[in-house]
Amino acid sequence: MNYRVSKYRNNFRPLRYIAWMLFFVLLVAPAKVDAQAIRSEAPTEDFYRERAAADAELEHQLRWKYEEDEKDFWMDQRNFENDLKAEDPLNYHVYMTGKRLAYDYQETQCTAACNHGKIYKAQSDLYLQYSEGSENLADAVNGEGKTPVVASGHERR
Repeated sequence: MNYRVSKYRNNFRPLRYIAWMLFFVLLVAPAKVDAQAIRSEAPTEDFYRERAAADAELEHQLRWKYEEDEKDFWMDQRNFENDLKAEDPLNYHVYMTGKRLAYDYQETQCTAACNHGKIYKAQSDLYLQYSEGSENLADAVNGEGKTPVVASGHERR
């Protein structure tokens, strides 16, 4: 009788091996799928182009009661641009080019009724000076380009 029990155990050994392999594959496969999904969620050039247009539209529409609030807003914007430049120079270039195009369009549409503050006008001039040329792209990649400076009253003279 012991012979038959061991005979049956030997018949099921490949099935146990297959069951463990199947369990392992089903356990690990979903983790790999999730990792691939995270990579595909990274912002693309289209995202930064659209973000630049949306940011420019928002900046165009904002009206400030206090100059300090406007300074804080532009400092936050500058920090975002500096972080983007450090993390992803190519998308920084796409973003800044998008801002330049949006500000260029807004400049043609703006009338005396727009009544923007002086900080907005300074930022607008800086965005309009950003060109699509390869020198700005190379500077962005090398980390040498200049991010627009916000007039905060604390600049060196």
